[in-house]
Amino acid sequence: MKGSINTPEQEFTEEQFLEQFAALEESLALIQIQMRRMSEHAKLFGGLARHIRRSACPATLSPDTTSDCADASGVPADLPWARRTVAQKAKGGL
Repeated sequence: MKGSINTPEQEFTEEQFLEQFAALEESLALIQIQMRRMSEHAKLFGGLARHIRRSACPATLSPDTTSDCADASGVPADLPWARRTVAQKAKGGL
């Protein structure tokens, strides 16, 4: 009975219940697989982003080259949204 909607007045037969339960279990298994894949991709992307940021803006820069990678607040130049957040916190806005 895939795709049918049962109203509260209708009663499930045992077979209908088991069919719907099996479909729910199957859907849950697919969602779990997708969530694992998304988590793996997020970990890979996060590691890649960290690697790129560290290679572009290493922590041991001389003071005269720091402005290319970070401003006075220490926020990397490629993260303008973080700079705004730091500025808002400094003003007491967050």
